[in-house]
Amino acid sequence: SLRFFIKIILIIFFVLSLNISITDLRVEFLNMLLNNFYFNIFFVSFCFLVLINGSNFIDGSNGIAIGYYLIIYIFLFYLIKTQEIYFDQNLIFSLIFCLSILLFFNLSNKLFLGDNGIYILSIYTGYILILFVNSNYYISPYYIMNLLWYPAFEILFSMLRKIKSNISPMSPDTNHLHQLIFFFLKKKLNFLQDFRSSLVGITINLYNFIFLFISTLFFENSKFQLVLVVINIANYLVIFKLLNSFKKKFKH
Repeated sequence: SLRFFIKIILIIFFVLSLNISITDLRVEFLNMLLNNFYFNIFFVSFCFLVLINGSNFIDGSNGIAIGYYLIIYIFLFYLIKTQEIYFDQNLIFSLIFCLSILLFFNLSNKLFLGDNGIYILSIYTGYILILFVNSNYYISPYYIMNLLWYPAFEILFSMLRKIKSNISPMSPDTNHLHQLIFFFLKKKLNFLQDFRSSLVGITINLYNFIFLFISTLFFENSKFQLVLVVINIANYLVIFKLLNSFKKKFKH
């Protein structure tokens, strides 16, 4: 609880000191709310809070968090190179290079981000993405939402799941999607634990790579981006239900 409170204070300070704002959500009513200074601070801070905590949730198997953010930067670089998009491509390329090295050692079980690492990576990426969409009006803000759907939905779904089970949303558990996939592979495949952990990360990021690639092809189309988010959430819920049922069979 103390850590959560400190995060909120630091994020608000971060948003205010760098004057970070979201200016357009392509919906008139929402844009009217964003024109309010205090609501904008609240909304942006809330988005950062969801992102860094969600990213911390998914950082439970080798390669997931680093690989996921690497995919995001790869597609940003692709848009900069192929579309008339204004942004610092040298910065994005440098981030791709650094994350590729980190991913190699992470999949080899030689390096881990830890809480501090994932906090820095996620909040910096969130900042980059806000600058990216604010600098290029024709990029749909819902494309950015698609890029970050997995860590964001992971924490929101986890909180709702715990509340439904009369458990504190702050309490840790072992029912996150990557943990259920790991349990499934543990029962189905006789591999070493470290390799299974890396296989979980590769599997999740392969799925996300495919859908984020499709999302990138239609980066201007807000309606398509929203439909894709709904599809991703539906797929998540179906896979979660199947894997959770599989885990319960072994417990009983």
